[in-house]
Amino acid sequence: MAGIHGKAVLSDNFVSLSSNVFLREPLSTTTDSSAPSTIIVLGWLNALPRHLRKYIAGYDSLYPSARLILVLTTSREAIQSDVVQQARLERVLRVILSETEPRILVHCFSNGGAAQLCHLARAYTHVIGKAHASVAASEVLLPINATIMDSCPGN
Repeated sequence: MAGIHGKAVLSDNFVSLSSNVFLREPLSTTTDSSAPSTIIVLGWLNALPRHLRKYIAGYDSLYPSARLILVLTTSREAIQSDVVQQARLERVLRVILSETEPRILVHCFSNGGAAQLCHLARAYTHVIGKAHASVAASEVLLPINATIMDSCPGN
């Protein structure tokens, strides 16, 4: 069993990238250039995998050729520093950076998911900024094509 949340309710297709980050490679080898290549689901604070199963099942049905990343966050993790948060999401970045032309759909839930999206964007800016020193940080954007902000705070 991986992580505080455990993997027991995720399908066997998911592998643990870190304690609460899971990856599932595409279910289908058929590619669709209009579909996302990667879907990142950022759960609400203390969400369990079983809470997010129906969303994952929906994405499996809509986009079987997309890889899926599930990020769960505990209360304890949520209060850690930005540096620790960004390090926690490093493996998500590796998946994103492994694609030559990523088409990313992000679905974040509530404050916990929105906060993780911010940490992911900062980590991406930091990594890309270090690799390309001549590029201004304001020009380095996480390559997201679509974002669903479900019950997230405004402003």
